Amino acid sequence: MRRRTWWYIYLLDVRASESQATSPQIREGDYNTLLPLNINDEDLAPDMIETPKERIGFTDMTLTLVRCEILISHRKLVQISDPAVSVSTQQAILESRLLAVDECRQALDNRYVQHCDLGIPIQWVTATIARVALARLWLVSHFSLMTAEGFQPDLWPKKCDVLILTAIEVLEFVYLLETHENTAQWSWLFQGYVQWQSFAFVLSELCVRPISTLADRAWLAVNRVYDRWNGPMSHGPGLMMRSLERLRARAAAARERELAQSQMAAPIQQSLDDAYLGETRMANQTEQLAGDILAVETASLDIFRGVVNDIGI
Repeated sequence: MRRRTWWYIYLLDVRASESQATSPQIREGDYNTLLPLNINDEDLAPDMIETPKERIGFTDMTLTLVRCEILISHRKLVQISDPAVSVSTQQAILESRLLAVDECRQALDNRYVQHCDLGIPIQWVTATIARVALARLWLVSHFSLMTAEGFQPDLWPKKCDVLILTAIEVLEFVYLLETHENTAQWSWLFQGYVQWQSFAFVLSELCVRPISTLADRAWLAVNRVYDRWNGPMSHGPGLMMRSLERLRARAAAARERELAQSQMAAPIQQSLDDAYLGETRMANQTEQLAGDILAVETASLDIFRGVVNDIGI
């Protein structure tokens, strides 16, 4: 129980720091508490004198353990960075971070995700949170290089396409987690997974990109997430929210100019495909979107850098 209590405090500290754009109070190396065992609540009793044997498979603690493992990996990734070094050195750092993300993915798959029954809502939630969080780690690893001084977007002509699609899909999956009838009962938990980086990155692109099918999809994802943030359980007008609202207003103004020039509004799909709920990986749809890719350009990258410097995400 001591381990469980400590790690819940750890989770709250990380979430609070991300919400307010501040550094966590608990630093890596400040503690030596092991992760809780992957067991059910019924495996514990007040009169126990021996530690229960850890279970293989999904338990009452699996979701919490997945969240803890992901946050540990994220904190470690932050330590594998140095914004003052050259772009070539940043590229080497990126490779190290991507290797760490892949190791995290393998560990989560082996310990937890492969044992999830996707037909059971809480287990689908666990697997999906793992996939969304891994996608976020992958994105953040690239964002660190993209915001480094001297980086040029033409270094990644193909990877930039995947970055934008992944950021959109992260927003879509988070929205589905909060609103789908099978998972809405845990929406209070999902609201803590605020995807500031993906939101800012997609809006930065929308500030400079013309109207297209993918742009409409991006706006649908952005607007749905924004409306959730400003609902009854909103995160409040903190530093991050004010900066992102300014960025959203800038992107909206750019879209209005495009619409005025074209004199016709491109239709926006009003519903996400529920078939997404049958998937546990972030889909790669670049082959289906030839000619309709929001490629990262210098103008949008400068906007994104400005937001990152402004709110420190």
